[in-house]
Amino acid sequence: TNTQMLPIFGQLVKGPLPPQQWQKDEEQGRHMYSCYQDVYGYVHFSDNYFNVGTLMADKTYSIELWNANLTDSVSLNSLGQVGTDGILFEGPLSYPYVFSPMEAQNYRFKVTTIGPPIIDATYSFNFNEYTIPIRFEGRRLVVFYWIPKNNFTEKLEWLTDLIETYNDEQRIALRIAPRRSITYNYIKTPDEASAIQTLTKAWVYRNWGVPIWVEATKIGSVSAGATTISFDTTNASYKDAAFIWENDNKNEALIITELRSNGIDLEQHVRNDYTNALIMPLHFGITPEGINFKQNYGSVEASTTFIIVDETYIGANPFGTYDGYAIIDKNVLVQDINQRVYRASTLIDNGQGLIEVEADRNIIDKTSILGKVTNTKADLWNWRKFLHSRRGKQYAFLLPTFQKDITIIETIWSGTSTAKIKGLGLSAFATFPIRTQLALTNGNTYNIKITSANPIPDSANETVTFDTSFGFDIKPEDIVRWSFIDLVRFDADSITLEYDGIVMKCAVPVKVVSA
Repeated sequence: TNTQMLPIFGQLVKGPLPPQQWQKDEEQGRHMYSCYQDVYGYVHFSDNYFNVGTLMADKTYSIELWNANLTDSVSLNSLGQVGTDGILFEGPLSYPYVFSPMEAQNYRFKVTTIGPPIIDATYSFNFNEYTIPIRFEGRRLVVFYWIPKNNFTEKLEWLTDLIETYNDEQRIALRIAPRRSITYNYIKTPDEASAIQTLTKAWVYRNWGVPIWVEATKIGSVSAGATTISFDTTNASYKDAAFIWENDNKNEALIITELRSNGIDLEQHVRNDYTNALIMPLHFGITPEGINFKQNYGSVEASTTFIIVDETYIGANPFGTYDGYAIIDKNVLVQDINQRVYRASTLIDNGQGLIEVEADRNIIDKTSILGKVTNTKADLWNWRKFLHSRRGKQYAFLLPTFQKDITIIETIWSGTSTAKIKGLGLSAFATFPIRTQLALTNGNTYNIKITSANPIPDSANETVTFDTSFGFDIKPEDIVRWSFIDLVRFDADSITLEYDGIVMKCAVPVKVVSA
């Protein structure tokens, strides 16, 4: 069987040509087909392969068969079907079906969301001398559409190769975008739980559509038939799909063809009318640990952890910079900071004599627990971007202690770059320069470096010199805090975010580094 690409009615169509014998002439050799012979005398079809992709809503496809015979009829003897569960066919209901000369017919195929998870279907149009196969490939996606409780957790996991030396460390990120897992909890009535169990048994180890509920936006009314929905898509992880939800019985997945800051365009129209709906990103996820159910009196508790398989890197520094590093400043709410200062060393003790200490590394380790709270979508999105940008343990950033580390005992006069402070032993033990942050009662903050310190004679206090001067006087009562700034990195590749509605809390260990 030969195959040709032929221009029919202004567009290219392709179709199988029935075998024909080449005529041989002793003098002229082989004869070439004329244009007439190329076009007429065959059955042409418009397409025979459809890549459905990831199916989240019903899709309809059509093909055209044309009997390009001027005088002869052609018989479609039968329709073969392999793996066509979940696909509806609109065409002849009885066979054989006779195509009259020059007759064309359109056939429609509706690929529905109800069917096997893998779409691998073939329809065969069987004529007398040849068969035209129509192939569909793709996968179905089922959305876990039940609304969870407000309390849930999310975990971001990186993978960093940490190489420690005597004087320093090297950090290599083996995973740029983190693995993201979300644990949702549900409370449902027994009949609702039965519906979840039924679906779970059929789909549990396949890809799910996972709504990102914490990034939902209330959009109110949306009319059936809409192909565009206008709303603020910023501060959310929209990618290829969205999920619109009004209740557990009225919701649907939407495939995004264009994402804008003020809305989305859809591949298909909205099926339902919505009057009080939420819309949110829809990602793909798996449930390797399955779904857990706990029967209570009159209700059922369910929980599951989705591992998102299409997470993308969104790293950016939404905060300020100082000295070439990102710095967490006053725009971040700090829950608490617990600190530990130590040096990696080995104790040599025979139980009788003196204990000897041998340093394993020539640096001092200081660790803290940084607590973070957000209560708006924008704050949460900024924090998520910052976490992505640090890539777990890899990249360092500046972190003020947010404490009153330095206390001045006299006014810092305008134009000067020195201050008298309560003694901290800086002149004897500090390594300069020292990064600090000065926060004033008027809300302004200033990042400055202390370049030297000298003891005040006959006093426990000190005079410090810093790298800038101010065009105004700073009295002791004008200062909210004067904090040291540490260069730190996250001391964990796994960070857990805990949600209570829109409020997010997390506690991340950090470690002081030299670079």
